[in-house]
Amino acid sequence: MAVRVLRSAPSEHVEDLAYLMARLKGDPQAAELATDVEPAWTSLRSQIEDWDAKRHAVQESQTSLKIQNRVVDNAVRVAHGAILDALDRNRHSPKFLTFFPRGLMAVYRASYQDKLTMVRSIAETCTAESDPKILQQAELLRAAAEQMDAAFRRRSETRVAESAAYGRLQTRKIEAMNTCRWIGLHLTGLFPFNHERVRTFFRVNYCQPNSPAPEEPAAPAAVETPPAEVKLAS
Repeated sequence: MAVRVLRSAPSEHVEDLAYLMARLKGDPQAAELATDVEPAWTSLRSQIEDWDAKRHAVQESQTSLKIQNRVVDNAVRVAHGAILDALDRNRHSPKFLTFFPRGLMAVYRASYQDKLTMVRSIAETCTAESDPKILQQAELLRAAAEQMDAAFRRRSETRVAESAAYGRLQTRKIEAMNTCRWIGLHLTGLFPFNHERVRTFFRVNYCQPNSPAPEEPAAPAAVETPPAEVKLAS
């Protein structure tokens, strides 16, 4: 009897327990042990479903964050154009540099958190201007930043929940492994002289590889003997 390792997929542990339960229920001498396996099987299946739900929530929140990131980039691009128009397209104007001190691409390439900081800074700078076109950009930038911030926080929450669910799943897998070991010990007690019968209750069976046959020593290389010198009679 062998127990699956922790790194195996959760579904494999579920199949191991289901296989074990079926064999136990089908054997009148071991059927009562099946009731000790079913709780671990049920608990593991439930935790797999919970982890799957949390994992899919992370994927959903990540998709939403990427979309909001594009919305922010578009709002920044529009604000960049409006500010340039108000400054006669002079990118070297000291006033323009107060809005984009590191340039437009720096905003695009920034991490989510840094981008939020940059966008809010641009919006704050816009509120100090008298030009209505620039003032209008402040509200648009703030609205886009707020939506992205909410999406970012949502992703953080789903990641925390997924991590916790995965930790609980690992615990359930360990419980499944311990259940298999415990049942194996009891079956060995029931059938002390029939290891083959005990083995058939378990789905996992690791076979040790056969030891390679020792190599025969190589025959020594033949040494050529030079032909004997023949002396002719004089």
